[in-house]
Amino acid sequence: MPAIQDIDPLELASKRPDWCAKVPLTLWQKFQLLLLVGAAVACAVRHPWASAKAFVLASTVFYLLLTLYKLRLVAASARAATSNSPTSALSEPRDWPVYSILVPMYKEPEVVPQMVRGLSELDYPLERLDVQLLLEEDDAATIAAARATPMPAGFRVTVVPPSFPRTKPKACNIGLGLARGEYLVIYDAEDRPERDQLKKAVLAFESASPRTACIQSRLNFYNPRQNLLTRFFAGDYSAWFDLQLPGLSALRAVIPLGGTSNHFRTAVLRELLGWDAYNVTEDCDLGVRLCRAGYTTAMMDSTTWEEACSSVPFWIRQRTRWIKGYIQTWFVHMRRPFRLLWELGPRNFLHFQMLVGGATLAGLLNPVFWTLALLWFLVHPAGLDRLFPGPVFAIGAFCLFAGNFLFVYTILLGCYRRRQDRLLWANLLAPLYWVLMSIAAWRAFLQFFRNPFLWEKTQHALGSRGKGRATPSQSSGIPKPRRAETPESRNPGKPEPRNPGMPASPNPAIPESRNPGIPKSRNPAVTILVALLALAVLAVSAEFGIWGISAVYPAVGAEIAAGTTCGRQALVGSSYWAPLPLLSGALWAPLGFGIQTVLSLGVVLLGLAWLFTGSLAALIPLAFALAGTVLCGFSAWGFAAVGAVLLVLGIFVRWRRLKRLPATLLLGVLPAVYAFLVWMLLDALILFDPLYFLKPATVLTRSDIPLLFGNRPLPLLNCGKHQDDRAILSGALAAAKARSPYARIFVCGYEG
Repeated sequence: MPAIQDIDPLELASKRPDWCAKVPLTLWQKFQLLLLVGAAVACAVRHPWASAKAFVLASTVFYLLLTLYKLRLVAASARAATSNSPTSALSEPRDWPVYSILVPMYKEPEVVPQMVRGLSELDYPLERLDVQLLLEEDDAATIAAARATPMPAGFRVTVVPPSFPRTKPKACNIGLGLARGEYLVIYDAEDRPERDQLKKAVLAFESASPRTACIQSRLNFYNPRQNLLTRFFAGDYSAWFDLQLPGLSALRAVIPLGGTSNHFRTAVLRELLGWDAYNVTEDCDLGVRLCRAGYTTAMMDSTTWEEACSSVPFWIRQRTRWIKGYIQTWFVHMRRPFRLLWELGPRNFLHFQMLVGGATLAGLLNPVFWTLALLWFLVHPAGLDRLFPGPVFAIGAFCLFAGNFLFVYTILLGCYRRRQDRLLWANLLAPLYWVLMSIAAWRAFLQFFRNPFLWEKTQHALGSRGKGRATPSQSSGIPKPRRAETPESRNPGKPEPRNPGMPASPNPAIPESRNPGIPKSRNPAVTILVALLALAVLAVSAEFGIWGISAVYPAVGAEIAAGTTCGRQALVGSSYWAPLPLLSGALWAPLGFGIQTVLSLGVVLLGLAWLFTGSLAALIPLAFALAGTVLCGFSAWGFAAVGAVLLVLGIFVRWRRLKRLPATLLLGVLPAVYAFLVWMLLDALILFDPLYFLKPATVLTRSDIPLLFGNRPLPLLNCGKHQDDRAILSGALAAAKARSPYARIFVCGYEG
């Protein structure tokens, strides 16, 4: 065992400087940045409008790609495989390998006894544990607390001598040099891993390929309901660790590791020279280096519970450090982009750009486009429409209305899979959380150039640890307790279990996908009744929803999108968007009928699939099929409402109680409700009345035809003679004349 003074915690910087962030930007990178900034300024001065249009176009395409990429990850997570082991294998007597645990701590004396007690209660032979408390030499209080705390054999205090940089990875490199175990994991002081996590990791390594160098556990919080910020934070973690990281694992992509509970083969970690002591998000960098060296990372079905930061200022500091580390990682690995492309391969190269570079860029760009959107809706500044020509406006509108909704829905889905139903309602306000993320992104960007190695430590114990504590039984596919409270509140007067991280299920190794916690329906008669009711709703919707669709409504949008009217001038730029592809009136009615018929049948089939399986793989498509019926025609809102009733009935049939009714109903109906709101927005923008569809039908007279705009006659729409067509046309004219100065928006007439 080497002495501390013989260990070089900066070995990566000396042996592989090309992989180290000691030099934040190389001379060539500085030259490239200066050249890029200079070219941008010159173009902005000489051609301001062209430069602005190019910037908006590039940003809009980036947003579209990022939206589609996130959806791809979520879709891939549905078939993600996690490393699981049968319960019998966890309890079988065997010679378990020595497992090293590193716990870096700084100025946290109050949590030392709790941390030692929690690690002592792990379901792993104490004599096979090698636990190091990594303490800084100038942290006298924590060192004193550690030495005063009784520790089992195998626990030791490692004092890290002071040196630059003062970062967590530098301390971990010293711990790595002194580690005795075949496997190694890092836990933060406040972490509460599930008791059998180490055994699961060993079995996962033994069953995995030798090239699997890391097993990543899932992370979540034991105080998710402390305040609104912790609710947002828990939703963020649920979406990342329960949806996106499993999706990356299923795609065999490069994985930016979490800051704790990543389990390593010690030999591989030493081969890669440990962590980058100069990178303030060393876990992300190490995940990329593992992939570059040809190793893979797998996900494990085990959760470590940690404390969510509950203070906005401290949260911004923490997120600033994370984003700054992502910036460091991107610049380090992009020093030689062609070599990175060769080592990662084209597919993982694109993953790296979207995960590491794209996440940071989105945080920087968001405030710019939020400001433009607010200016447009509130002020209508002259000339802003020139930045959004037709196709750009259509893509931007998709990202604004569909992309942002899908990001929020992903967070809700992550919370639902975690069985943290009470977090869903707060995370409907997730855009407020994104504002904080953008503040942290800009702070990180500026700090990267001023003080790249500043480590802003996360402050813990800012609130009650017990408040809103979640347990593993709430966050897996295992049926949860009756109340999502602390163990004390579930068992008044009884002591807390030895380790609240211990799964309450007798079979914790079963993944969520195999144990959804929903019993099979035992009443086929009720199921058949539900199916017949669904078919009846389909028949009613064919008359009420499908035949009521007008060919005029999308045709008006088509005229505006084609730029053949002045109506676009009253909105934004030279085009307009509608929920479904804009087609001519001649094609829309039969095509809309066909689309809605298919979607309605899909609702029935997916509803039956969900009723029999209780699977999210059926519930989510069901929700978006309902939304599709509404997008085909806003008059289908009645069908969506009855679909919600079917969801409620299905929940009751499956569970025999309405415990998860609000959360399931929210996931099932929210897309349709949002689609209905989109139609209301269209009514407000085109017909000047968001509730226009509630107005009675009237008859359009020939005296209203044709309208003229300036000296140019407006094109005539070939509309059907259906009563709804006449209602839309006449209502549009009346609204335009009576209420709006933008009467020229309409290009419509009526034949017959």
